[in-house]
Amino acid sequence: MRVLQIHSQKLGSQETKDFAPFVMESFSKMSSSHIDILGLNTGYSLSNLIKNSRLLKENIPKYDIVHVQYGGYFGLFVLLFCSNYKKKIISFCGSDVLGTYGGKYLKRVAYNSGLPIVNIFVQKMATNIIVKSEVLRDKVLVKYRPKTVIIPNGVDIERFENINRSRERENFGWSDADFVILFNLRRGEAIDTVKNLKLAKEAVQRLKNKSNINIVFYPFQNLTREEVSKVLIAADCLLLTSFHEGSPNIVKEAMAANLPVVSVNCGDLPFLLDGVSNSSISKEYDSDELANLLMSVIKEDSRTNGLSQIVKKGLNICETNNRILELYKELS
Repeated sequence: MRVLQIHSQKLGSQETKDFAPFVMESFSKMSSSHIDILGLNTGYSLSNLIKNSRLLKENIPKYDIVHVQYGGYFGLFVLLFCSNYKKKIISFCGSDVLGTYGGKYLKRVAYNSGLPIVNIFVQKMATNIIVKSEVLRDKVLVKYRPKTVIIPNGVDIERFENINRSRERENFGWSDADFVILFNLRRGEAIDTVKNLKLAKEAVQRLKNKSNINIVFYPFQNLTREEVSKVLIAADCLLLTSFHEGSPNIVKEAMAANLPVVSVNCGDLPFLLDGVSNSSISKEYDSDELANLLMSVIKEDSRTNGLSQIVKKGLNICETNNRILELYKELS
């Protein structure tokens, strides 16, 4: 059995470092000589489409199973080159189903309007479908749900071992008296879209107005995996205000670091934070409510039991990878 995983890659890049971080993390943990990875540059220029077409024609015939790691227009493009192959897996991740909030208005409307129609063809063409959460499964047509399985991205809990919190706070320039709120921006994006930075800033400002302690708001993006682990250990809370999510990796990583989380209700947050101490989900997209929930974290002044919940819910990367490998075996 030979498997080819196909991922999107930053335009112009030929480097594995320019895959989404969780892609290489998961791939490296699978450590199988029968699984290879192929990156296709994103972008819709004629030259890029020709290059991607050539790569697909050259590589797909060498494999028994093709696993496309994103749906929507990207997934349809790839699956069109797999039409003669019986074993095709599509993974729906989030924005490939739920749409985008960024870009020019007319372009965004056109993109989002066509997405449901495109994904009907993607679902039909795929032998099996993987979704990251129940929210995404509900977007799959009922007749295709029997071939759909929920497998979230897992988290490598070993990354969070042996990190000295006091030392990392000092390295980031935070005192013990600071209350540090993290906010994760999308990788490579200069302008906030889906993550809803505006609401996060409003909530933090309202918290500052209510609190007499020093609040540090720390939006971050494009950190290495090691840096993400350190900042999650060092900080006091993660704030999530996204318009939509599939199954946010940063929340699972925060849980692995036992970092409190305050979030709006999106994606699979109710599942992820169920049973997690000192963490909350707001009822509305409301800055006052979020500020009050952040204040509750300050008052409780404790880490969480998030790591034990990661283990209990089977979200360790080894377990989620094993579920994917079992699916490969079933198709072989």
